[in-house]
Amino acid sequence: MNSKLLSFLYFTIVLNAVGYAQAGQIVASGNGVNNFTEISSYTSGIWSQTSNSEAVYQVMGSPFLFEDWKTKSILVAKNNKKFKLSKVNYDAKLDQIVAKISNDSIFYFNPAGIEQVLINNRVFERYLDPELERNSYYEVIAAAENTKLLKRFTKVVKEGMVNPMTQKKQTRDSYMLQEKYFVLDEGKVNELKLKRKRILKLFDEKATRVSEYIKENHLSVKDDKDLRKIFNYYESI
Repeated sequence: MNSKLLSFLYFTIVLNAVGYAQAGQIVASGNGVNNFTEISSYTSGIWSQTSNSEAVYQVMGSPFLFEDWKTKSILVAKNNKKFKLSKVNYDAKLDQIVAKISNDSIFYFNPAGIEQVLINNRVFERYLDPELERNSYYEVIAAAENTKLLKRFTKVVKEGMVNPMTQKKQTRDSYMLQEKYFVLDEGKVNELKLKRKRILKLFDEKATRVSEYIKENHLSVKDDKDLRKIFNYYESI
């Protein structure tokens, strides 16, 4: 089964397996998911039954960003009301925030009613994707004044090896994680290459001092933790 067909099946399963859950109709099912009923007043979504997705799991790996569902999160609604939830993940193939409600049920949140999502203290927000020309989820790596450093995650299916003689698969298809960095400046998102000169351009007249700080502390502009330190230092001077 080729990756295009698997992608189609995956998308179809999520959209059609169970149907739409309209706002106000979500029912909490225990298992540690708190405030699930209340948040349904602010957003709708789609149910997916994982037991109906056997074809998807012929692909090695997972479309989700976090390896397991042992997550704690806060969903911030458009009115700034906050909801604590557990077992939340990010589907990096379909660009959707999801919650595992039971062993065989996953809920895909409609992003229209959600302002921000925190998963294990990592912040995710939606901005206009310059490539896809639609809003997408980004992780906020760092922020300073009117600038934010963003990271975009995408899971794609890498096709397995095919025997050229028999035309049969020798290895299974697998999910591959792709990462890109962007900068949000004055409301506009642009892709950002993680090079020192390009990073320093973000800091204008303070670039020299930031450059010295990077050298003195042996920081790497390709490391997320170091990038946070760099932005925090910029904010402090």
